[in-house]
Amino acid sequence: MTSPASPVVKETLTKKYIAMSDRQDSIQALSLWMMHHKSQYKKIVDIWFSVVKKDKSPHRLTMMYLCNDVLQNCKRKHATVFKEAFRGVLKDSMLLVRDPAICKKVERLLQIWKDREVFDAEFVNELLASLADEAPVVNTNSAILADFQPKTMIDAINNFKMMEADVQLKQKQVGNLKVNAADLEAVRQLKDKAHGTEFSQQFEESCQKIEDYVKNVEWEVKERTHIIDLLEKGEMFYEAQYGEAKIVTNAYKNYGTRVNNLKKRLKEYTKTLSSPSSPIPSPNIDAPSPGDTPPNQEELDMDICEEETPVTIVATEIGNSRHKKSSLDSRISSLASTYTDPRSTKVRINETVQIFNYDVHYY
Repeated sequence: MTSPASPVVKETLTKKYIAMSDRQDSIQALSLWMMHHKSQYKKIVDIWFSVVKKDKSPHRLTMMYLCNDVLQNCKRKHATVFKEAFRGVLKDSMLLVRDPAICKKVERLLQIWKDREVFDAEFVNELLASLADEAPVVNTNSAILADFQPKTMIDAINNFKMMEADVQLKQKQVGNLKVNAADLEAVRQLKDKAHGTEFSQQFEESCQKIEDYVKNVEWEVKERTHIIDLLEKGEMFYEAQYGEAKIVTNAYKNYGTRVNNLKKRLKEYTKTLSSPSSPIPSPNIDAPSPGDTPPNQEELDMDICEEETPVTIVATEIGNSRHKKSSLDSRISSLASTYTDPRSTKVRINETVQIFNYDVHYY
């Protein structure tokens, strides 16, 4: 007679699924364990599907081999309940095993099910059609990621911590009870009705505290399951967020690399450019200021008296030209003494002399 199966703990079974290798003995050992716990078949298959959703392609194939071993041996082990349980999740599982690296092996597995009539041909054909469908793979976690709210998880964790503290308090109260209901010697030592009434009241109070403690522990277990589910969804959510952040980070790194490469190219290019020509030097400090130039001729013309003759005007203009010539001579000599390029100085002196000669001949 086989011993009754112990309760299936989700965390323990999840670790078993993840630790399973693709070796035949590893798959068969876990398959026998699953069929031994056939009374909890629905929970076992649900955990199987949750692990398949989170797994990578190579281990998903191993999980399919485990499913195959259970389905082909469940009739002999009187655990046919697994057939209907797996039937409910296999269609969605086909969406997760379309990876070209494992798709052909899964297709061969389905053909074996069809040939050996593990499932009816119509259902197996549906699985094959779902496996071969070229439509984009549906992200089974998209709904979870869309509905997940980090604040909900944080609030649930804070509430659970308060509940846990309350449970610990009630546990201490139960441990400090004055009445031990299991101690028959204390009951025999009761001498009169007054002591019996007092003992009865203490016993009722103790029972009430124990009942409150049990209810809180049951509620804590229920909340723990809810917290675990929220944490699993949170793990999926933050893994997706991390993946997106990693993509953005890599994009900025690549952009920074391109900017640095462009900066280096610009530096190399600037070295090939010719240096700009020397600026025109400032006049010598001893050169006459612009304030020493004669006044504007138009202003002089406005001040000419009507009695003055045109000869006076011409004489004045010739005098001014001579003054202009002496002023230009001094400025030319100043420029020639300060400028370092003799060729440029000679050209500028010649241009200035030509302009001066032109003015003198004009007048």
